[in-house]
Formats: sequence, C-alpha cells, structure tokens
Amino acid sequence: DSFKADCSLVVNMENSLIKKLAADESENAALLAKQIYALATLSQRRLNENEMKDFLKASYEVLEKLS
Repeated sequence: DSFKADCSLVVNMENSLIKKLAADESENAALLAKQIYALATLSQRRLNENEMKDFLKASYEVLEKLS
C-alpha cells in the first residue's frame, strides 16, 4: 500500500515495565514487547481482525506463563 502512514511509538524509559523489558534477555521479552505494542495501538485505534486474533493469542500465552 503506497499510502501507509508513518507512525512513531514513544516509550517512557522510566516506566517500570519498560525497564524490566529492557533488562529481559529471555524469550518472554519478545512476547512482552508485542503486548506493549498492541496495548499502545489499542489506545489509538481499533485492532483489525488479524491484529485482534494475534493480541488475544499472545494474551493467553502471557496468562499461561503467569499461572
């Protein structure tokens, strides 16, 4: 698509969750980063069908890891 908008994600590096993510070298870091990005996207617009499926799948993965 030649009309894709340029986007920026501004991250507060002082946020405790972001600090933990920056120090995390485990496989969970990518999952956590993806969730943070999805939540930031949700704060700006609705997720499309595929984004929502991915978000829900990743959310279940996070919950499984916490239980």
